[in-house]
Amino acid sequence: MNKPKITVRYYRIRNRLMEKAGGIGANAATSVFPRHVLEETEELFEEMISDYPDWVQETLNKLTALVEVCVNFEDKRIVTYKQIQEIAHEMKGQGGTFGYPLVSTFGDSSMILPVQMLALPTTTFKSSKRMLML
Repeated sequence: MNKPKITVRYYRIRNRLMEKAGGIGANAATSVFPRHVLEETEELFEEMISDYPDWVQETLNKLTALVEVCVNFEDKRIVTYKQIQEIAHEMKGQGGTFGYPLVSTFGDSSMILPVQMLALPTTTFKSSKRMLML
């Protein structure tokens, strides 16, 4: 049996922490930061990178619960909408920082969705629930 050929792409996104902190083109040799500070920061950053997928999963679970609130409680939509926007904004910023551009794209698109959700009547909300679930 011949299996169809698939292409797997692995993107290694460089850690741009040095450039973000020290300016464009900064590297360990030209940085004004003490070397030990950079090394400690890199270690902390690496720990955060390893925890990031778990944070994303927890965040997606939280977003799913917030969408449920919007679906079932019309009077809580505005407060919930603000929470969804804050979470989406965090995801948008952190995705790129930790090398997950798709998370950033998701966060960006999720910032638009709540605006549309506020305008929907409850009956439309409930019939569109599948579309809204993350």
